Parts: sequence; C-alpha cells; structure tokens
Amino acid sequence: MCLMRLTYFSTLDIDQEKHSTLSQLVDILDAARRNNSKKEITGALIFDAQYFVQILEGERDSVWQTFKRIEKDSRHSNVTLVEMALASGRCFGNWWMSYAERNLANSRQFAPFLVDNVFDPSKMLPEQILSLMINLTYLSPEIELKLSGEDIKSRYILKQPNQGRALEASS
Repeated sequence: MCLMRLTYFSTLDIDQEKHSTLSQLVDILDAARRNNSKKEITGALIFDAQYFVQILEGERDSVWQTFKRIEKDSRHSNVTLVEMALASGRCFGNWWMSYAERNLANSRQFAPFLVDNVFDPSKMLPEQILSLMINLTYLSPEIELKLSGEDIKSRYILKQPNQGRALEASS
C-alpha cells in the first residue's frame, strides 16, 4: 500500500437558517467516520467557525476519491489542497476522524498560528498544520462544546478512537 497524507482547508458554507452548525458538524463527522472506516482512512479535522482544516491518511486512491467528494460537498467552499505527500506512517492511526475546534481550552495550541487573533490556514505550511493537528489530537484535554448557553457533551468533541484499533501502514 502507498500511504499518503492529504492536507486541505475550506471555508464553512452552511446555511445556518436551515441547519445549525452543530447538526452539520455531527453529520460531517458521522459520514467521515462511517466512510473512512470502510476505506481505512484515518485523520483529523479542525473547525474554527470559519475554516475546516483536515488531514486524511490512507491508500492513495481512497484518499484522493475522498478529497474529490469533499470538494463537491455544498457545506464546503474554497476547498484548497495544501499538500498530498507520501507518508512513512500514520499520525492519526487511532482515529477514523479526530475532531477539535478552536476555543478557550486549546487557545495555547492555536496561538502560534494566529495573526491579529485570526486563524488563517492559508498562511500555514503543511508541517505547521500537521503539528497543530497532532497537538490538538494528543495533548488537549477533552472539552465541552457550549452552544446557545447549553453545555453539550458530544462523542465528537476532540477524539473518538477507532475502538482501540490502531492502523499501521502496510508494506
């Protein structure tokens, strides 16, 4: 298997009058985890209220087909491929799709990548995106999502391992 790592970002394009941001995120993560497990794609997703930033890892054709499907998803606009490169191993082998969002609990991880307190992935190198994703996935404590004044503990916040099964690159 040719293990690839694909990094992209996009801007949020959700009609918030028809669907809440939270319900759309849940739908996106449900679909990603369901589809990724079938294709043995692992990865991580960051959401900061404006941008999605995602890394996908897996077999070249599966990763590319997944990216092409994301490009057509109406919830994303301005989909920008940052990098698709060979990977010597998986960084997110324990997650079909890890998730983190920018908030006060992880502001220290985001701080080096902010310009005037604005997160802009277009100004980041692929290595910086990977470093941020790793820090958020492995070093951040679990957090609670606050939406409309109500605390919502979600199985999607921060991490959801592959049910204890790590995926490794095959030779």
